[in-house]
Amino acid sequence: MPAELLTRVLSDLDPRNRLQIARTCRRWAQVVSGLLDDVRLAITGANMDKAIPCILKSDRIYNHLSISRADLDQCDPKFWIKVGENLRELRLSRCTWSPAVFCSIIRRCPNLETLSFSGFWEGDGIFVPKRPEDVVLEEFHLSFLKMNRLFPRAYMSSSTFDRLLELMPNLTSISTRCSTEQEPRYTRAPDSSQRILMLLTDEHVISIAERFSKTLQELRLAWCAGLTGRAYAAIGCLTNLRTLSLASARHLDDCHLTQIIRNAPDLEHLSVTEITDLVSDTALVNLRDLRKLRRLGMDFPPSSEGEWLQYLATLAGFERLKLLDYDFEESYEAFESMARLANLRTLTLIRCYFNPACDAHVSKIILLENLQTLNFYGEEEDCCDSCLGAQACCNMSLPESPPRHEELLALPPREGRLRTLHLYRCLRITNVGLISLLRGEPFLESLLVQSCPLISGRSLRALETLCPRLRCLFAEPFADAVKRSFHERRPSVTLFGHC
Repeated sequence: MPAELLTRVLSDLDPRNRLQIARTCRRWAQVVSGLLDDVRLAITGANMDKAIPCILKSDRIYNHLSISRADLDQCDPKFWIKVGENLRELRLSRCTWSPAVFCSIIRRCPNLETLSFSGFWEGDGIFVPKRPEDVVLEEFHLSFLKMNRLFPRAYMSSSTFDRLLELMPNLTSISTRCSTEQEPRYTRAPDSSQRILMLLTDEHVISIAERFSKTLQELRLAWCAGLTGRAYAAIGCLTNLRTLSLASARHLDDCHLTQIIRNAPDLEHLSVTEITDLVSDTALVNLRDLRKLRRLGMDFPPSSEGEWLQYLATLAGFERLKLLDYDFEESYEAFESMARLANLRTLTLIRCYFNPACDAHVSKIILLENLQTLNFYGEEEDCCDSCLGAQACCNMSLPESPPRHEELLALPPREGRLRTLHLYRCLRITNVGLISLLRGEPFLESLLVQSCPLISGRSLRALETLCPRLRCLFAEPFADAVKRSFHERRPSVTLFGHC
């Protein structure tokens, strides 16, 4: 609380209690400033002139800082002197700076572990000046010794990228994907919706492999459509990988995928999207050799028959599976294979195709003892018609292709294990079906109903007496009067207008 506001609050208190409360507030200010490690300070360029003086007067310590759309050359150097010492994470989104200022900032952040930046620059001197006399490189290098995570989301030449990597010898994680993808919404920088991706070339990836072949543990690459076999051969030289994510890997083939799998036996998380018929079961059966694999996300290759899925059951720690663009209409072997994944906790099927005959096979997956999260994202009418029958499901998202309300009414008695239910663009679910479902979910804590044209305020009024553990509700669009009525009846539920 700002000092001015705190002074006004204390002045309005009973004098007999004022001193004791003031002492408590002072103590909390001392304790909280050191405990709130997860608080991210987010500043926009438009508010920088107002924010920095307040921060300079504050005693709070910040470990995470995000700055967006700002000219860092105009930033008061005293700001970096104050906050830099304790910073572990720095995110610069669409900011501009001169090389000398960037070097000065980094020297003020000796404990920096994570650096994320996005923007548009030209030339090779944006981070380190070309003239050595402009900066003491050894001092600059020492400031990067603790750096282990890099999120480069900018258009830069391979020589600039290589020069930056040279200054960070201890990197264990590199991600060119949007750094907010796994970040809670309430801690994101203000302009995080503006996603800027690094345009990867073979030379970028080769630079990574040459410098970190034995130490890099996490590599997440967005938009790999321009990469060729040279880049994938370089990735195959990374022997210490735990996480590998390749988006739009259109030129990945059997040979290089096999090399990647065999040379990184400790992989725990593998995600590959937009693969083509260059990848087949010949390479995918090698997944059985990844004994530590816990999470797999993959487009179903056009040439694959799903034979490789059966081998996932031999991986004791395998917990999460995400499949995209698979046609289940002709073959049920994939369902049978997934039904044998005894430790599966999360199953996500995106843009997959089903027919009514799939229901019996889906039910076997639903009955998996450890299944907690079931996500169906589809575009076809008949997709995910049976997903609401999950008896052990705790978290379920049902966007775009829901079951009909008659099917909700016909569901067998449930044990009420749902914790989260999302209904997004469910065009066929009605009030009757939704209310029937909610009556059997006494443990539901979070509900999202968005863009479902047949669901009206009737469901919201029914919810006033259902789901006693509900804590969070996102409902849109509903009449304001209906929302106000619900809030009056259920004041403990946080009601959001948009997600």
